[in-house]
Amino acid sequence: MREINKMVKKILNKYSDISFLEGKKFGIPREIILAIIAQESGGEPNIRGSSGEYGLMQLMPDTGKEIAKELHFSLNSLEDLFDPMINIKFGTYYLSKMKKMCADAKDKDPFNYLAAYNGGFGRREKSICQEYKLKVLAWYKEFLKGEGPEKIGEVKK
Repeated sequence: MREINKMVKKILNKYSDISFLEGKKFGIPREIILAIIAQESGGEPNIRGSSGEYGLMQLMPDTGKEIAKELHFSLNSLEDLFDPMINIKFGTYYLSKMKKMCADAKDKDPFNYLAAYNGGFGRREKSICQEYKLKVLAWYKEFLKGEGPEKIGEVKK
């Protein structure tokens, strides 16, 4: 439990503000964004996944390129996806896209977009994606506790 609290505090200190701003822009709760960062990368911005994912929210290269086009954002290289500002912006945008697709499909589970974030919209019902969703929701509960220098619902001054 101590390691979890330590990671929660680290992620809160580093990424709370940007997660709040991007979450507000794209309609995703900051605590969900922080939970995905915890699950995907443990808050390490320069991590590379075993399938080629980049950064805090572990964006796939093709997904990063697609999001850059949709947001009219110029990537100099895929290495830009390691930048926490870009990674959180793109990851949050993608989350909002999955959330809308799940809502349009009338998914009964309001958190199914987390499973879609992990495996893609078409694979969201697969057990591995559902397990991922449960792990993110466990992190979400940790971030809701506000285990940081201030409560999670406030923006740092």
